[in-house]
Amino acid sequence: MVKRNLLKDSIGISSMGIQAMLDDEYRRTYRPYKIKTASNIVLKCLSVIVRFLILFPFRLLIFLFILGPIMLISLIYKPFFIYALKVINFGLGLFIVHVGEKKRLDQSHVYVANHTSFLDYLIISSHKFPQTAIGQSYNGIYGAFSNFISKSNNSVFFERTDKKDKDLAVGLIKQYMTDDKSSLLIFPEGKCNNNRYSTLFFKGSFGFNIPVIPVAIKFKKNLVSPVWSKNMFPELLYLLTRWRIDVIVTWFDPTKLEENETTTEFSHRIKTLISNEAELKNTLWNGFIHFDESEKQRTELKDAFIHFYSKIRNSDFESDQCKDYLDFYYPVVNLKNQNLKKSKIYFDRFSYEDAFLEVNKELLRKKF
Repeated sequence: MVKRNLLKDSIGISSMGIQAMLDDEYRRTYRPYKIKTASNIVLKCLSVIVRFLILFPFRLLIFLFILGPIMLISLIYKPFFIYALKVINFGLGLFIVHVGEKKRLDQSHVYVANHTSFLDYLIISSHKFPQTAIGQSYNGIYGAFSNFISKSNNSVFFERTDKKDKDLAVGLIKQYMTDDKSSLLIFPEGKCNNNRYSTLFFKGSFGFNIPVIPVAIKFKKNLVSPVWSKNMFPELLYLLTRWRIDVIVTWFDPTKLEENETTTEFSHRIKTLISNEAELKNTLWNGFIHFDESEKQRTELKDAFIHFYSKIRNSDFESDQCKDYLDFYYPVVNLKNQNLKKSKIYFDRFSYEDAFLEVNKELLRKKF
């Protein structure tokens, strides 16, 4: 056992704290990014005039006079639902390039994808055939849209913080699994980010023992920042006044849990596949921390760091005591991109990113 020097470790911890404040990778995961605009003032003015005085009214007319009737028809005649989604895509200026083939299976299956915006559902379900969505419930305009989706194809939207609501949703999902024609869509991150990072994929989406079809969604960031805020009205106004929204969707072949593979390892395998294809930085940040930035969450993070340092002090990383991840948590793998510069080493063992990777795993061990 290597004896730790408390003074040296204190300096290391302080240094990590300073780097965390300077880097702030967690908040960067959800932060909208700035779009480069023309430097010429004349072009800027022309752009604003065309987008706000021509494109915006035109798209608004599409929603009022074309989408409205189609949505009403789709509530009565279900096959019309996909056309309602296509009209929304057209009205928002979505230009989608599909790579690979979206397969229709003759058994229950689930599509899993990275999550950036409410647009993700439109992008996936408007291609060939729609999916039954599983997601968080909201109020306002988005709540009304969720109700439309739910009534049109039996999608399930529930309050994650309400145990009864969550249990009811799980029961409905299990019921759908018995239907050979069910095609589910789940976003395992549970929280939208800015399409530059991938956060924790919760293993619950991968434990149904049915084929999983990964989908990678990559937004081109030259004309629009697709990051979705919880306030739907300003988000819609922003999207309706953009030139266009370019998206590349990659469809992978169906896959299942392999022999001797845990659901957590399975979820990580799918997450890595999607992250690499969509060029996302693969992280273990828990999206629900951002969903609920309460004092309790901050305390849990502090406790996770304390437990991480206790393991270092007791040399538990050298023993078998830390191998419980094979049952519930992510395997110890290098999630860093290869092009990152070499980090400073803390506690004679961990880079900055590796250290916070372990802290995140300690947080998951406490929660699950």
